[in-house]
Amino acid sequence: MKCNDCKATRGVQLCQGDLQLCNRCKIKRFPSETASAVDPGHAGHDEDNILTILKEIRSINEKLKKIDILEAHLQQVDKSMSFINAMYEENKKDMEEIKAVNRALIEDNEKLKTSISNLESSYDDLDQYIRRENIEIRGIPELPNENTDSISLKVVQLIAKDVTGADIDVSHRIKKRQPPGNERTNTRFPPSIIVRFTSRKVRDSVYKQRKNLSWFKTSDLGYEVENDIFTNDNLTP
Repeated sequence: MKCNDCKATRGVQLCQGDLQLCNRCKIKRFPSETASAVDPGHAGHDEDNILTILKEIRSINEKLKKIDILEAHLQQVDKSMSFINAMYEENKKDMEEIKAVNRALIEDNEKLKTSISNLESSYDDLDQYIRRENIEIRGIPELPNENTDSISLKVVQLIAKDVTGADIDVSHRIKKRQPPGNERTNTRFPPSIIVRFTSRKVRDSVYKQRKNLSWFKTSDLGYEVENDIFTNDNLTP
């Protein structure tokens, strides 16, 4: 037999009496009859499969949504990391500049320290050179309205009798700072007297004979207290 519509020879069967049709043409001509001829149990099974597939599709869609959210989050994290890296590089650059400036400042500071040390040494040398004609007399009590030139000459003549007033250029007593209202005379440890001679030669002669003062006390000069009298170089601080 041949299909009356497509002339196919396979699967041809009689339909509606003597009408010869293959399965494909039969479905085309009588779709409603074909659908009703389907096995109800098989149709239910197909429906379950469709529902399962739909559930799986929905599950996949949910997972895809989560993946999209995760990708968006990762993009934000990537942007944040890029920003942090940029800030890190900028801070690193600033830190390197600060270190360079700090090193330069340290070098300049060392140079300044060296310069100041040299200047202090030079100033100290100059100050000591200015004091080369001076000696310092200690132990002499301080009295009001005293004449340090006269006192100095008396002390110096205890050391070297040939020294005269003409050999003393100037003298003064070193004043110690005391709080206001507490001005008291210390007779045991009075301020020193600085004596400046007219020549370095006279000064050195007196200083070399300073041991002669070990035989005298301040009472030998008319003071009530008996302090030791001694001389020193007039040194810089």
